[in-house]
Amino acid sequence: MSEGHAIYFASAEPGHESSDANNADGGRQGSSATFDSNPGLPRGEHASQDPGNPNVTQQTADGDTNIISMGTPENGQQQTSPERNESNTGDLRNDDSPFEQESINLMDDIVESFQRKETTKLKALSTIIGILDSNTTKPEKTKDAAVESYSHTLNEVEALAASAIRRGQQVQQGLQPPGTLNTQTAHARDQRRDAEIDELISHISGESRKSKRPLSGDFFDTHDHAHDSDTDVEQSNRKRRVFESQMPWFSQEEEERRTGSKECEESRRIFALFARDPKAIKQWIQNSRTAPLGFPTSEWDNIVRGQAVNLDAVLSSLHHISAPKENIGCVGSTEISLGRSEPSKRVQTSGEWTSAWKATIKAIKFAFPHREHKLREYGEYIEGHFSARVQSSHRKIILYDIAIRNEVGGGQNALLTDAHRFSRLFSAIVMPDGVESDSSRLSSNRLTSRTGNKTELCNQFNSINGCRNSAEDCRFRHACKKCKRTGHGKENCDFKEGSSSKPST
Repeated sequence: MSEGHAIYFASAEPGHESSDANNADGGRQGSSATFDSNPGLPRGEHASQDPGNPNVTQQTADGDTNIISMGTPENGQQQTSPERNESNTGDLRNDDSPFEQESINLMDDIVESFQRKETTKLKALSTIIGILDSNTTKPEKTKDAAVESYSHTLNEVEALAASAIRRGQQVQQGLQPPGTLNTQTAHARDQRRDAEIDELISHISGESRKSKRPLSGDFFDTHDHAHDSDTDVEQSNRKRRVFESQMPWFSQEEEERRTGSKECEESRRIFALFARDPKAIKQWIQNSRTAPLGFPTSEWDNIVRGQAVNLDAVLSSLHHISAPKENIGCVGSTEISLGRSEPSKRVQTSGEWTSAWKATIKAIKFAFPHREHKLREYGEYIEGHFSARVQSSHRKIILYDIAIRNEVGGGQNALLTDAHRFSRLFSAIVMPDGVESDSSRLSSNRLTSRTGNKTELCNQFNSINGCRNSAEDCRFRHACKKCKRTGHGKENCDFKEGSSSKPST
């Protein structure tokens, strides 16, 4: 490699001739001759020139000899530059100086270092350029030719290494017994399969939530054009590039947001923040040391997404023995949440509603501090209806509360204390002649029949393992088969037949 690249260092400046390589200063041994501004000779070919002969004898790699005419004058004398002097001759003799030889050796070492993968191609080439730039005796054209040659050499080394790797992989695959599968190939195939499953699940999940989950842009407020350009990106449907500002109702919506409730505006701002990554927000809440303890995970999800809280689930979590189990299905390596089982308890009385609502206030206040006052005011409003009606009508008030909270959601567009908005719900559910009055009465009767009119005893309740359903949800009565009392099963009953002592309750 040194022999070929030395051509560029041996090239004289234009108008100068090259000197004999075998000078008294101890030039590089093994070179046939140096060249006169002719760096274009193919690598592996050597040329020599007699000082009295105007032609150059070129020795090729195959051993053939070519005569190259240098165009001497008719008198047979070799033409020299008029500017040639003693100092220029000295410079040419110094072409194979220790400094030049050291530079060539350094650049060859860099190429070998790249071949051993000890350095990158970019670093190797930049180092070579630095070495060439440090030589001020050579013209820029000669340096550029040397850089091009070394760059070509580095490319060849890289191509040969890549070819060797490919051949090695082919040999390795050919040596595998028939029927065996490369581990990396199997792993890549599994990854592709999992990715396809994830894409399918995401598509199904997205389609099912289109009518339920609002887009993140629904909560953005655009008061000025500068802010509108940023929020339009968040509000856009990425597939169809539809923006909220393009909707026909946007001008009216923008005016309503500007003049509407400041509390609703603050709620929309927080929901827009939560919509960026609901899963992360929910995880942070669960890991928070200041969040209310024991609040159901499913209801945290409803709060973050702006949906009504299920007070039955909250009531069941107040004194639960074990956490509610979540139904999870698997498709490949992907888990699918199928929702949680029905709450073990249901709100049936004013006292149960109050207990569940107080726990809900703490949770909503944690995520939306500005809503605390309105939440407590709404609690007093519902408790006032409880106290104003007989106990048999409390079920209607509970249904009335559910209807209000489902309509308000997370308080994005209305407040729970906007009673004038819910007058139709009150008439339909609470009033005796309301269209939903019969349904509330039938619902109350079903609850009564499930708890008060059960005659057949539950066999599971009287077994060692007990019944997995609560007394309210089970179709059979949870009472002891021995003493007929509630509160314990047959296996835990102390009553003995023929004994006059009272059984334990």
